[in-house]
Amino acid sequence: MEQRTAEWLMARVGHATASRFKDVCARLKNGQPAAARQTYLTELVCERLTGSPAARFVSAAMDWGTEQEPFARAAYQQRTGRMVDEVGFIRHPELMAGASPDGIVDLEGIIEIKCPTTPTHMDTLMNGMSRDHQFQVQGQLWITGHAWADFVSYDPRLPTGLDLHVERVERDESAISLIEAEVRAFLADVDATIARLQERTR
Repeated sequence: MEQRTAEWLMARVGHATASRFKDVCARLKNGQPAAARQTYLTELVCERLTGSPAARFVSAAMDWGTEQEPFARAAYQQRTGRMVDEVGFIRHPELMAGASPDGIVDLEGIIEIKCPTTPTHMDTLMNGMSRDHQFQVQGQLWITGHAWADFVSYDPRLPTGLDLHVERVERDESAISLIEAEVRAFLADVDATIARLQERTR
């Protein structure tokens, strides 16, 4: 199943996806859920009730990043000597949750590619992967069961040597336990919300 196709979009309907685990786990300083969690919860409720994927805003920068992804994958393969097998949507065996890593590497690893703005890429070169991506990457390792991820940031506008950043991220069981607990609670809230809404139709 190729990513970003109609089939892929339909496969994800109603599922909590790793790309949004940051929203699922979002908390305020007082420990209460952040607004991003409720927004995503409402989105999944709508998807389950309508059976259709939610409309998502796609900026020019996001379009550019999608277009560059194949080139980033090729650059990674060339410079690391590792082959990448592309995959579609991988479902959790029990929960309505899943992930779409940008590829499987050497059977036990995955790759997650970002093609951001040049300032964001430069920040990654200097400081490493942003904490903002940890929920997605560790969430993908949870769903796939794999041992490590290569986080890739790519910007072909920069000269060779600065255009590609590859960072190995090892599986973190404590982080995965936190994500799993949050996802389970979140999906329970989705189910409860749907149940309350369905009572209005009786």
